Amino acid sequence: MRPPQIFVIVLDREHEDRYDEAAQAARAFEREAVPVRWLRALATKSSVGSESNRPLHILSARDAHSLYLALHDGPVGVLANTRARVRHNVHGPLSSRKVMPVERFVRHKAAYRALGAEDAVSQLFDELHLWPGERACLDDRDPRILPMHVFSATEWGELHGDERTRFEREHGKPTALADHAQRQWKRTTALHGSQQLHVRGTSLPAGFHWDVQSPDSAEHLGTHTEAWSFKRGSYANIYPDATIRAGQRSGLSARPIWNELDAEKEKRSRIDRKNSPKRSGKRGAS
Repeated sequence: MRPPQIFVIVLDREHEDRYDEAAQAARAFEREAVPVRWLRALATKSSVGSESNRPLHILSARDAHSLYLALHDGPVGVLANTRARVRHNVHGPLSSRKVMPVERFVRHKAAYRALGAEDAVSQLFDELHLWPGERACLDDRDPRILPMHVFSATEWGELHGDERTRFEREHGKPTALADHAQRQWKRTTALHGSQQLHVRGTSLPAGFHWDVQSPDSAEHLGTHTEAWSFKRGSYANIYPDATIRAGQRSGLSARPIWNELDAEKEKRSRIDRKNSPKRSGKRGAS
């Protein structure tokens, strides 16, 4: 398990005062030997016509992916501009319905404070020092280990007391979970993979995942990096860090239909090719 680290998330054209505040916070963490990673939310617009004038500041899929993986490899603190968003579902056109604040994306799995909030830096220090603290995940039956942005369309708080009861009424108990599309998430004893994930104080068995099956109808499932097609009766393995792998029985496996990481990589390659120096002139005769 990795030692604590901090992600500082700003907008691509951050206000000077807010950027200076973020830089000052980063220096404070670095003085205490806490590694700091900077991420930038890029300005874009919705693909939906009625929302086309609404600015959205979104982390790239690559940055969202690196952030979410880190949440499962040790204590993480996040200091972010509250306007920064994550595209939690890359299936189909970009719209405001498919993005969420960074705070919601990392909820249950990280220490979060808003950039500009009073005492944000000292509070992050305290929470990381006391990690996992009162918000610790209890075990592999705790719903907070789920990739919640994939599993539920409802915005859940800390999932204590009455809210935990309401969650179980809506989605079932750990041995019989159903997501927002009524796909069944079954904990399995057949563990696949050697990687051990760590979620807010709980170390999960290596290869822990859910067998996720769509029994009644065809559906698409989207994450912050991928989209998969679930035909009736098909299934896939989904891990707490939102990694998806095809089912072991290939005839019944869901299949990937889009990978945003690959799309971004191809886009960067096209830009690099366009901006690379062009060779000019003809070769001379030898």
